[in-house]
Amino acid sequence: MYTLYTALYGNFARINPGVFLRHYHFSYRLLLNSIIGSKRKLYTFECGKLSGVRIFGPKFIPSNLYSDNMQLLVNIDHIATLRNARGEGVPNPAEAAQVCEQFGARGIVFHLREDRRHVNDEDVVRLKKVVQGKLVFEMAATEEMLEICTNTEPQISTLVPESREELTTEGGLKMKKVADHFGSHVIPRLRTFDIESSLFVDPVEEDIRLAAEVGADAVELHTGTYANANPDDKQDELARLKEGADLARSLGLKVNAGHGLNFFNITPLLKAIPYLEDISIGHALISDAVFNGLGNTIRRMAKLIESHNTFPNGT
Repeated sequence: MYTLYTALYGNFARINPGVFLRHYHFSYRLLLNSIIGSKRKLYTFECGKLSGVRIFGPKFIPSNLYSDNMQLLVNIDHIATLRNARGEGVPNPAEAAQVCEQFGARGIVFHLREDRRHVNDEDVVRLKKVVQGKLVFEMAATEEMLEICTNTEPQISTLVPESREELTTEGGLKMKKVADHFGSHVIPRLRTFDIESSLFVDPVEEDIRLAAEVGADAVELHTGTYANANPDDKQDELARLKEGADLARSLGLKVNAGHGLNFFNITPLLKAIPYLEDISIGHALISDAVFNGLGNTIRRMAKLIESHNTFPNGT
C-alpha cells in the first residue's frame, strides 16, 4: 500500500485557503504533487513507473486523473429568510456559515437579490470576513451586482437568471440572450479581480457550448427539474444531466450542480456524475436542521457527498 500525501498551496487550494495535507491509501498508484515556480506538476506513478504528467497553470484546473473534488457548499439564504420573518437580528447568516464550515461544508453560497429578500449588503460584508473556505456570490449580471461582487472579491461568482416574481430561481440562463454581454463585459470584469465565473445552466447543449465560448470557468447544472420530476421521469432527467455534464467536461469546464437537491435524491446524481465538484444545497439542509440541528445536518450531508470521491480504477 502506498500513502498519498498531497500538499495544496495558493490558488490550487481555493477549496480551503492556506496550506494543508490530505492523505489517501490505495494500491499500486502514487500521486506526487510538487510546486515548481508558478506551475504545478502532477506526476502519476504506476508501481513506481512514471506514467503521466499533468501541468497546472496559475488558476486551478481539475485533474482528469482522479475525482476527489466533490464537496458540499451550503447556501445560507434561508437562514436570512428566517431572520427576516421577524425583522430582527437572529438567526445571523454569518454565524450559521461558521457552523456549516465547522461541521464539514467546504464553502458558503449566498444569493444577493435585487430586492434583498434573503441576504442583504451587510450580510455580504460579514460573510466575507468569516468564511474560511470558498465564498460563492450568486447574482444576476447587473451593474449594481457586478460592483458589489468586485468590491467583495469572492472566489466564485455564479451568474443566474433572476425575476422579482419568482420564489426561487426557476431555470438556467438562456445563453443565447446573454452570451454577447457575458463574453464582452461580465466575465472579463470578474476575471480582472481574479473571480472565477460559473454559469447556472440547464443541461442543454447550446447553453453549455455558449458557456464555454464566452470564457466561463465552470457551469452549475440546474438540478431542479431532476429533483422535482415524477418517479417515472427521474432516470430520463438524470440521463440529461449526465449528458450535459459530459459535454461541459469535454469543453474544459468545471462541472458543479445545485437546486432542489436533498438527502433522498443526491446519491443517484453523485453516482451518475462522479466528477462533479461543488454541490450547492440550501433549502433542504435548513429544513432538515429544524429537526436535527444545523451541525448534525451539515456533517451528514458533507460525509455523504465526500464518500463518493474516488480515484480511477477504485481505491
